[in-house]
Amino acid sequence: MFLLIRNMEVNILEIIDQPIRKGLGKLGVLLEEYGYNVATKAGSYGDEVSVWNNKNVSPYPTNPVPYYPDSLDWSSDMKILMKRYDELCKQVHEAYSNIERLGQSKIDKQAADLWDSV
Repeated sequence: MFLLIRNMEVNILEIIDQPIRKGLGKLGVLLEEYGYNVATKAGSYGDEVSVWNNKNVSPYPTNPVPYYPDSLDWSSDMKILMKRYDELCKQVHEAYSNIERLGQSKIDKQAADLWDSV
């Protein structure tokens, strides 16, 4: 599933991964405030621990950003929707390119007609 952005192919899942992880991290903080244990205690590297923050996202390592650490698994319905969205984006990109090309052709023809009339 790819989205064309200014002639670059970008994986849709990569585009939405960070924002979703940050949003879920903020949700985790809120759930913790209401007594739900979503973030486990920080442990050493080898421990089976899920800490909902990411020091690489924050410019201040001592104040990490809330961040969902586990892998994101998409349902087959969601994957189908993202694929359909990707197809529609490609059609829009093609249509927009045609509109720009035709607009430029019209301007070129008007300029040539004006030049020939002089």
